Amino acid sequence: MVGVDVEEAKRLYREATRGGVAGAARAYAQLLIDLDDFSEAEDVLRKSVDAGELSNRGLLANVLVYMYREVEAMQILSTAFREGEIGAALQAATIFAEILDDREQAEMWYRLAVRSGDPDAKNDYGDFLRGDEARLDEAERLLREAMAGGDPLAPGNLGRLEIDRGNYGVAVDLLLQSLASGCETVLLPLAEAETRLGNDDKAREYFKQARDRRVPNARLAYARFLADRLKGGAADEAEREFLIAVEEDGSREAEASFYYGLFLEGEDRGDAAVRAYLRAARKNNEAAQHNLALIYLDRGDLEKAEKYFRKAVEAGCGEALSSYLDMLNGQGRFKEAASLQRGSDSPHAAR
Repeated sequence: MVGVDVEEAKRLYREATRGGVAGAARAYAQLLIDLDDFSEAEDVLRKSVDAGELSNRGLLANVLVYMYREVEAMQILSTAFREGEIGAALQAATIFAEILDDREQAEMWYRLAVRSGDPDAKNDYGDFLRGDEARLDEAERLLREAMAGGDPLAPGNLGRLEIDRGNYGVAVDLLLQSLASGCETVLLPLAEAETRLGNDDKAREYFKQARDRRVPNARLAYARFLADRLKGGAADEAEREFLIAVEEDGSREAEASFYYGLFLEGEDRGDAAVRAYLRAARKNNEAAQHNLALIYLDRGDLEKAEKYFRKAVEAGCGEALSSYLDMLNGQGRFKEAASLQRGSDSPHAAR
C-alpha cells in the first residue's frame, strides 16, 4: 500500500462504519485483511452482520478460514445457504476442496450449488472433477454446459482438461478462446500445450507474457522452461529468471530454490547447487533434502548425508527412504535398515 497513510485510512473507514455508511464495514474489513489484522477484521464483520449486513457473512467466513477456524466458517456458510444465499454453497465447496481436502463434502456442496442455480457452479464443479482422472467425462459435460451458459472461465478449464487428456491441439484452441475473453491465467497452460506440441517459440512467448502480466508462478515456470528446453545460450537468461523467482514470492521460495538447485546441478556447479538446496531445505522442501543427502553421499560426507536423508524420510519422501536404505545396507548396517523399513511400513508412519 505504497503512498497510503494507513492509519488515516483506518480512521476514515472506522468513522464511516460507525456512522452506518453502506459498504463501509466491508471496505474497512478488507483493508484490515490486507494488513493481516484478521482479529480486528472479524470484529468489524461480526458487528456488521449482527446489524443486518448479511451479505458480509461470506467475507467473515473467509477471515475465519485465514485464522484456521474452518468449522466456524462452515457454520456461518451453512446458515447463509439455508437462508437463501446461494453463493454460500460454492464458497463452502471451495473450502472443503482446497483447504480441508475433503472431496466428499466438497462434492456435496458443489451439487447443492448447481441445483441452486449458482451461475458459477458448473464451471467450478467441472474443474473440481478434473482432478479425478476417472471422472473426466463428467467434468467435460459440466464445463461444456458452463460454456453454453456463457461462463468466461469454462473454456480455459476445458482446455486444461484436454491437456490432461493429451489433446494439446484441442487445448490450444480452447485456451486461446479463454485468453480472448481476458482470462490471462490461461497463458501458462497455453505455454505448456505449445511446449508439448514442440512449438518452443510460441511457448516461450506465452511464458514471457505470463511473466510480464504477473501471472502467479509464471517466472519460475519460464525459468524451468528455459532450463529444460533451450540449452546453451538460454542458460544465462534461465539463471536470471531463477534468481528473481527465488526472491519475488516468499510462499514459493522453497520450490524456486529447489528447481534453481536442479538447474545448477545440470550446469555442473555443485557448490552453488548445494547453496540453493540448503535454502530450500530450510523451508522443509523434502526433495531438496534428498538431493543434498545424495550430493553429500557422493562427496563422502556421510554425517551430512545421513542428516538430510533422515530429514527427507521424516518428511515422507519415499525416494529418500529408498536411497537411505541403500546407504545403510551398503555400510553393513542391516539391523538399522530393517528397523527403518519396518517403521516406514507401519500404518502410523509419517507420509
